[in-house]
Amino acid sequence: MRFVCQIALEPELAGAGPGQLAYVFLTHGDHGSDVEDFDPDVIFPDGGENAVIIQPGGVFDGPTSPLTSGPTLYHGDGSPAEYTVELVRGEDPEHLPYDAYMALPPHERDR
Repeated sequence: MRFVCQIALEPELAGAGPGQLAYVFLTHGDHGSDVEDFDPDVIFPDGGENAVIIQPGGVFDGPTSPLTSGPTLYHGDGSPAEYTVELVRGEDPEHLPYDAYMALPPHERDR
């Protein structure tokens, strides 16, 4: 699995649970490897070898090893990719069956 991101679980976004940080890992072939190494189940939240680990308290008390470099995400040209996101509370749209979704005009599907 490849580490993709860590997300601070602020109470206004994640509720008042004990978790402070979420770490997201996804199945993915090594950078530069053939397409055959890609696990197609990665697109399903409960498929492949994906994991979300919730860390209570926001502090890890176990042993650690400092690393000068580690795995990273890459752009299509091979350059490292790093992103920061700002989470904003929102409401999900009502669920539409697939046929009803496909019947919408293309500009309405993203809405």
